[in-house]
Amino acid sequence: MIELYQFPKMCGLPNTSPFCMKLESYLIAQKYDYKNHYSVDMRGSPTGKMPYIKKDGKIYVDSSLIIDMLEEISPYPMQKNLSILEKSQTLAYKRLCEEHLYWMLVYNRWIDKTSENTWQKILSSTTQMPKFLFNIIFKVMTKNATKQLYEQGLGRLNAQQIYEKADHDLEALANFLADKNYFFVEHATLLDHIVYAFVANIFYTPWQSELKVKLNKYPNLIAHSKRMLAQFFNIR
Repeated sequence: MIELYQFPKMCGLPNTSPFCMKLESYLIAQKYDYKNHYSVDMRGSPTGKMPYIKKDGKIYVDSSLIIDMLEEISPYPMQKNLSILEKSQTLAYKRLCEEHLYWMLVYNRWIDKTSENTWQKILSSTTQMPKFLFNIIFKVMTKNATKQLYEQGLGRLNAQQIYEKADHDLEALANFLADKNYFFVEHATLLDHIVYAFVANIFYTPWQSELKVKLNKYPNLIAHSKRMLAQFFNIR
C-alpha cells in the first residue's frame, strides 16, 4: 500500500497542484494500490512540499523522483516501450511544463490581480483556521511567491510578456500533440500525465484570466486534458 500525501481537492479537480495530479493519475494508470491523505499541512514532508508518499515505512519526495523509483521497480514500466527519441522528448517537454509553464501558473494565481482573481477565496474555503490568521498566512505566501518568481526571472517582466511566454509554451505543446489522442502511442505515457495536469489547472481556474485566454486557442490540449480526467478520475 502506498500512502499518498497531497493537497485537498479544489475547483472540481483531483488537485490544484499539477504535480499531485500527475502522480495520482500515474498511480492509477499503473494500478498501484494507494491511499490518499489530503492536507495543507506540509510538515510531514522532508522538503516541505507536496506530494510525497510513504511506502514500506519509508518517505519518498518529489513527484518526478517518486515516479522514477516506481518505474524502476515496476514489472511493466510506463516508459519501457518508448524510443530513445521519445524519452528525450518527454524530458524536454516535462522541463517546459514543470520549470517554465509552472511559473506562469504561479503568477496567474498569486500575483496577477488584473482579473477577478479568487485564489485567496478558494484557498480560504479549504481551511478551518480563523479568517484573520489565514489572511496573514496568505499575505506571507504571496510575498514568498513574488520573491521566487522574481529570482526565477519571470517576475522581472510585465504581465503581457509573461503571458506571451505562456502562449509560446502552450503552442509548442499543442503543435507536438497535433491531432493525436496521446503524445506518442495509443495510450497515455508519462508526458500525457504531465501535460494534462497543467492544462487542467489552467482551464478549470474559476476566473477568466489571460492565461486561460491563451489556452483556449489550443482546443486539442483542452480535449486531451478532458480525456485524461475522464479516463483516470471519471471527471466529465
